[in-house]
Amino acid sequence: MSGTRIVKNYRLLWHDLAILLLSIILAVLLAKSGWLEGWLIGLDGWFWLASFLAGFFFVSLFTAAPAAIVIAALAQTGPIGVL
Repeated sequence: MSGTRIVKNYRLLWHDLAILLLSIILAVLLAKSGWLEGWLIGLDGWFWLASFLAGFFFVSLFTAAPAAIVIAALAQTGPIGVL
């Protein structure tokens, strides 16, 4: 491997780690704020839509942390059969 390729790989690694860290910070902010609960209450009859969106975002490494927070909140507030 050439030196420039190694440097490029390290830059990409740090870029991915920064995005992952931002995702975790966003998840913590969602968990601490009351915004998530208000959003879930606003989707009163649309629980299946919130479950679908949370599951959609759960498949990516970078959006898994916020999606896990949403799924946990949905599990506490809604019917488990839809989740």
